[in-house]
Amino acid sequence: MYALPDDDMGPAAPAIMDQVNHAFLPHVLPVQRGAAVDFPNSDDVRHHVYSFSEAKSFELPLYSGVPAEPVFFEKAGEVVLGCNIHDRMLGYIYVVDTSVFAHTGPDGRARLDRLPTAATAVYFWHPRAEGPTETLGVSRLEGRDESIVELEMSVTPTPAARHDHESSEPDGLQQRFRRFRSP
Repeated sequence: MYALPDDDMGPAAPAIMDQVNHAFLPHVLPVQRGAAVDFPNSDDVRHHVYSFSEAKSFELPLYSGVPAEPVFFEKAGEVVLGCNIHDRMLGYIYVVDTSVFAHTGPDGRARLDRLPTAATAVYFWHPRAEGPTETLGVSRLEGRDESIVELEMSVTPTPAARHDHESSEPDGLQQRFRRFRSP
């Protein structure tokens, strides 16, 4: 969830997209445009992280530990992440043009702190939604006397297999790459 506009964004805070149990953690990571994101690999196998997204295309060839350099996200939009070794690994970075954004917690709630009085809309983004959705337009933001606005959104669930990040038996490709395991 994020609010627009925000003319004085200031510097983007660095962020971390970890890899734990053959899954990206967090599954969705919102960052401000210009943010540096580190991609530590906390698994005991190597990963090959990549994205071919319009907002950011990059590749971190087979590695363990932490790559020497973070990846910078200069363009707003959706960045879909994958692993060339583990096909079921899927994650998202959503790059926003504002410093006012939030990520939902386990209870599905998010809080936008410092919502500027000049905000024209609040947007919601979810990997299963088709682009960002304006959830609160300027008419509901004008004249508010509180900084808390509650919204309720629902997203249609996908089949469980799409989000089954737990690895059972390695497939043939994974077995071939086991030789690249960290010492």
